[in-house]
Amino acid sequence: MNRQTQASLQAYHSFRCPSITEEEVSIRSEDDLMEAYRLGLFNEPWIVLGHGTNTLFLPRVSERVFLMQFEGFEHEILNDDQIHVTVGAGVEWDDLVEWSISQGYGGIEAMIRIPGTCGAAPVQNIGAYGQELDHVLHGVRAFDTQKGVFHDFTPDECGFSYRDSLFKRPEGRHWIITSISLRLHGASYQIRPTYPSLVASLNEAGISNPTLKDVGQHVAAIRASKLPNPSSQPNAGSFFKNPVLRGEQASRFMAQFPEAPWFELEVGMSIPGVETEDDGTRDASSHAIKVPAGWLIEHVGLKGEWNGRVGVWPKQALVLYHQGEATGVDILELASRIQDKVRQTFGVELEQEVRVYGVE
Repeated sequence: MNRQTQASLQAYHSFRCPSITEEEVSIRSEDDLMEAYRLGLFNEPWIVLGHGTNTLFLPRVSERVFLMQFEGFEHEILNDDQIHVTVGAGVEWDDLVEWSISQGYGGIEAMIRIPGTCGAAPVQNIGAYGQELDHVLHGVRAFDTQKGVFHDFTPDECGFSYRDSLFKRPEGRHWIITSISLRLHGASYQIRPTYPSLVASLNEAGISNPTLKDVGQHVAAIRASKLPNPSSQPNAGSFFKNPVLRGEQASRFMAQFPEAPWFELEVGMSIPGVETEDDGTRDASSHAIKVPAGWLIEHVGLKGEWNGRVGVWPKQALVLYHQGEATGVDILELASRIQDKVRQTFGVELEQEVRVYGVE
């Protein structure tokens, strides 16, 4: 365990805005976590950080920052159809996806190029191009900073819903994830892409029976065509969640804006704030749709917006970026302006997907 005071966080979040923390602590093992607990390092406000790809730091961060650098990778072939994989929280998510494709193991191939670590994946319950982490996750090992013990979570205990989990909510933030386990698919895995842009890309290439490699390559190409390179245009990917509209609000939106795209949320899907019946169905008043936030931002005229310091990416309105000179405050001001315009135009609240820490 290494400790450093008055440490710069600029290199530890993909926005790369200047920021200073009171103390930075590097954690490389479960023993390091136990030592930090014995020293009382969790008794004061703290945050845990992987690669900071879903994080924005303001200039001053008073919380103690724990950098998770857990490595480790092992897998076991249970049978022809199931492969059990366990990876440390500090392993790069994309390294895991690339490995699974190379081995012919399916279930996460469409989640290629999602930035960040494996430990951050369950917190956000990541997903992309028709695949979701909670569909393949088998378990999460985490450290309880209040009691100083480790616990192995089942998927049900993780409280997954759309881009949300127990670990993201206030009641679960005392847990630090140390590793995750997945159940990937083997020889009998059927590749059936359903996400429109992925299907269109495969069709355009004349691929009717895609392999895992095909899916990975096409998703990677789609993402590269839409998203800025963080090394030259620092960003955190999607800044906002796609809003979920329910009941009367959903019906009103569809009637008022018939040209807007929307997606029916599947029966049984866990949605924050919507109770399901025992059979997994929802009451009609809880009818829920998901609306692309990028479409909302584009149709209030802010796609491609640039004010000289920060902007909205011209090819993907969900992405806020800068070119190396902005502060976290600049990013937040633009985000607030976007939220105001979407609220005024559509009556829809945009929720930030990026986590924000610190003060001016």
